[in-house]
Amino acid sequence: RDASGAICDQYSNSYANQIRTIHIQNGGPLRARLIGIEESVGEVLVFLDSDDCLRKDALEKISECFCDKTCDMVLYNADHCEKFSSISVEQYLKDGQIFEKQSKAELYKRIICNDVPNALWLKAIRTECASFPEYFMDFRMKHGEDLLLSTCFITNCNKIVYLNEGLYH
Repeated sequence: RDASGAICDQYSNSYANQIRTIHIQNGGPLRARLIGIEESVGEVLVFLDSDDCLRKDALEKISECFCDKTCDMVLYNADHCEKFSSISVEQYLKDGQIFEKQSKAELYKRIICNDVPNALWLKAIRTECASFPEYFMDFRMKHGEDLLLSTCFITNCNKIVYLNEGLYH
């Protein structure tokens, strides 16, 4: 056991209006994400793994896309940052490409076939579209939790925009 819980508590005490710490028993990444979604209070969810970081202007770019395109989800790329390799879906999606109504079928196909990464950390979503069936909380998945949530969230969104920028490191 490390001191990460205590460090998070210190941050949440120092920045009470910006950071909240939630302590739960380890139930896997799916359960942790679902509890995080349920406890969220903002308008948009951005997922970030503990060993990664966002580009300095990532939140600004994501926010601009939500405002300019009036969308429910923004897809973006991971980018090279020192030891990280690049993930780009440019060959399958075009910058500014919009998925809505019937065109979402193409996005489902690309995600399920692994042409487009299904990782939640390459998506920002309006909180109101991040609903999921209650029984998901009981799932103890070892693989595929991001695919499960990605397809669920895509279903809930009316308009999805792809931003060809490496915002995730």
